[in-house]
Amino acid sequence: YTEEQTITPIRDLSGTITHFVGIKEDVTERVRTEAALRDSQERLQRALAIGKGALWQWQVADNRVYYSPEWREHV
Repeated sequence: YTEEQTITPIRDLSGTITHFVGIKEDVTERVRTEAALRDSQERLQRALAIGKGALWQWQVADNRVYYSPEWREHV
């Protein structure tokens, strides 16, 4: 179980802190998803490095293209 917490001071009209409000959020699934994504990226990078594979990716939405270093060497 992983959570994030935000604590905010509440002040009166003179600026004195009178109490705090805290909000906790369960971020367990997000943390697991981020870890899985990192593992997947590492596996892909290792596979490309070992296999001397070339990779390119086109982001249609903003017309960006990524070329792996191996792709650039072979073009």
